[in-house]
Amino acid sequence: MKSKWIEYWADRMPDHIKEERRKAIRGYYAGSSRQLEQKVRESLCHQIKMICIFTVVFMILLIGMVLYVLTRDQQIVISRNQRGGEEKEETLEIETADGKSSYQLTVRPKGYKEDEIQSAFKRAQKYLEEHIQGKNQSLNEVNKSLALPESIPGENIQIQWQSSDPSVVDEEGNVFSSNVKKPIVLQLNAAAQCQGERQVFTFPICVVPGKTQQKKSQREMVINHVKKIEEENLSNETFTIPQKIGTGTIQQESKKEQIPVWIFLGFCVGLLIWNREKEICEKRRQRAEEDSQKEYSAIIYRLVLFLETGMGVPAALEEIYREYSQKKEEIFVYEVIGKACRQIRFGMSQEKVFQNMGEQIRLESYRKLTSMLAQSITKGSDELFVRLKEEEEQAFFHRKEYAKRQGEEASTKLLAPMIIMLVVILALLMFPALSAFS
Repeated sequence: MKSKWIEYWADRMPDHIKEERRKAIRGYYAGSSRQLEQKVRESLCHQIKMICIFTVVFMILLIGMVLYVLTRDQQIVISRNQRGGEEKEETLEIETADGKSSYQLTVRPKGYKEDEIQSAFKRAQKYLEEHIQGKNQSLNEVNKSLALPESIPGENIQIQWQSSDPSVVDEEGNVFSSNVKKPIVLQLNAAAQCQGERQVFTFPICVVPGKTQQKKSQREMVINHVKKIEEENLSNETFTIPQKIGTGTIQQESKKEQIPVWIFLGFCVGLLIWNREKEICEKRRQRAEEDSQKEYSAIIYRLVLFLETGMGVPAALEEIYREYSQKKEEIFVYEVIGKACRQIRFGMSQEKVFQNMGEQIRLESYRKLTSMLAQSITKGSDELFVRLKEEEEQAFFHRKEYAKRQGEEASTKLLAPMIIMLVVILALLMFPALSAFS
C-alpha cells in the first residue's frame, strides 16, 4: 500500500517525465488508456519510494559517520603491531600557531613491561643457543656458516654481533675455515637491546679446518609529546592521542576529508537508483520490440493462411489471438492484437484500430502491415492478399537474417569466457615449468 504523500509527489512530477515514462510503458503494455495511466503512476511511485528509502538510509549512515569522526577526533586511537612485528607509520595533522603540517609518527610494535624484559632476554638467549649453529653439528665443530639473526622472532629484541677474530668468523656468520690449519676457539658476543636495556650473551665456538662458506618550535613540542605518549604506552596494543596538546590540534589524516567524498558517492548512487526504474521500463520496451520482431513472420504466415480460407481480417486477427491465449505466455504484440479485436467488437472503426496498432508497436514492419490492413478496407481484400504474400517472403528472409545475427552475437559473447579459459590453461601449463626453473 502506497503512502499518500508518495502519490502526492508522483502526481506532481513534471509533465515531460510523465510523458517519457508513458511512452516507455506503452511500448510493452497493451492495456487501456486508464490502465496505462495507472501503470505510469505506479512506476513513478515506486521510483520515489526507492529514492526515499535510499535517502533515509544514507542520511542515517552519514550522520553516524559524522558523529563517529567527531567523537573519534577527541581521542585518537592508534594500534600497534604485535611483538616481533614491524614498525608502522601513522600520519598526523598538527595545527599550531606556526601553521598546519603533517607529521609521520613511527609506531613501534607492542613492547614489554619492566618485569617482562628479563624474561624476554632469557627467551632470546635460549633461541640463540638453539639456532646459531646453523648447519653445523654443534658449536664445538664449526666449519660451515653460522645463523646469526639480527632480531628474535616474536620479540622486540635487536641483536648486534661481534667476533673475537673476524678473520675466522665475521659478524654476518661467515666462517673462513680455510684460514685455520688446526681447530681454534673464539668467542661470539651477541649484544641484545630491548627498550633501552642491553645484555650481552657470549658463545664460545670451535672452528675446525674446512671449506669457506659466505652468507623546535611549537610543532616540535607537540611531536615530542606524541613521541612520549607512544613511548609510555609501548606495552599496550593500542594507545590514544588527545586532539589538543598545548596550543596545537591533532587529527589523523583523511578522516574528516572522507565525508565530502561519501556525500558525493551517495549523490551518485541516488542518481543511479532514480534512473533504475526508467532503465527497467526501457529494457522491457526493448524486449517487447525484439519479441514482436521475432513473431512478425509467424503473424504474417497465419494471417495469409486464414485469409485463404475466406476469413475477414477481424476474424483472422481473432483466431491469431485465440491461438496465442492458449499458450499461456505473455507476448506484447499478441496483447496488442487482442486489444484491437476488443476495440473492433466494441464498435471502433477498423481504420482507427489499425492505426493505433501501428503507433503502439512502433516497428517499421508492423507500421507497414497495419497500413496494408487499413487500405484493404477501401481497396478490398484481393490486393491485400497479394501484398501479404510478398510480405511473407520478405518476413521469412528477415527472420533468417535475424537468426544469423543472433548466432554471431552469441559467438561474440562466448569469446571472453574462451579467452579466460585459455589464460587459465596457459597458467596451469607454465606454472610447473617456472617453478622448476626458479
